[in-house]
Amino acid sequence: MNGKNAESPYLDSLWKVYRAAAHNDPDRLLTLHAIVNETQYDDPDSAHVLADELMRQASAQQDTIAMALAHRDYGTIANTRRDNHAAIEHYRRAIALYATSSDTVAMRGMAATMHNMGVIHMHLGEMDTALSLYRRSMALDERIRNNDGLMYCFGSLGRVHEIQGSNDSAIYYYAKSGGIAEQLGEKRMVAASLGNRANVYERMGQIGPAIDFAYKCPRDHGAIEQRTRDRRFAHHRG
Repeated sequence: MNGKNAESPYLDSLWKVYRAAAHNDPDRLLTLHAIVNETQYDDPDSAHVLADELMRQASAQQDTIAMALAHRDYGTIANTRRDNHAAIEHYRRAIALYATSSDTVAMRGMAATMHNMGVIHMHLGEMDTALSLYRRSMALDERIRNNDGLMYCFGSLGRVHEIQGSNDSAIYYYAKSGGIAEQLGEKRMVAASLGNRANVYERMGQIGPAIDFAYKCPRDHGAIEQRTRDRRFAHHRG
């Protein structure tokens, strides 16, 4: 396989787990989904081939949740290729599959998928649609007490409000995301929260708070952008 991830020790370990698992082991499909996630940003062509294999196996086993995961993978790969229409269509198919179940795994997957759709609509400038999807995602995350998902939703809500010029709301949601990130030990998202708040304060002309948050932010933070949640959910079925 080409791309940077070809030499990733983590990716190598996933392949070992996948090859060692029994063919009828449901975790084998979950591992294949994780492999797609680790591949899709650096080598989307190979990731698409792997997603095809995930869909083939999931369909053969009539595993609805794994089929939904495959559609999520297709959607994320399409998003990487800037094919928004295809990405949204695959996310809709994933949501339809998740809707056939009411268990926690399905609700977690549906929440993540709605969030990913929201990110696309946000980038398209369709803020009302993005906000609606983020709030639907949050409602599911709150229902199943999925703080990991809430962390991402709060961050994305902050981004929408920042784009709309609602600076106080942006700071509030970025802070909520950062607070959950600290509880979860998610250093990358803690840094994102600090950096985003520093940027908002700077645009507001409040240099003091901007400097304070910038100093708290790790030096290697750089410009951290809200990404789709798939990479974070690589180890979960949903």
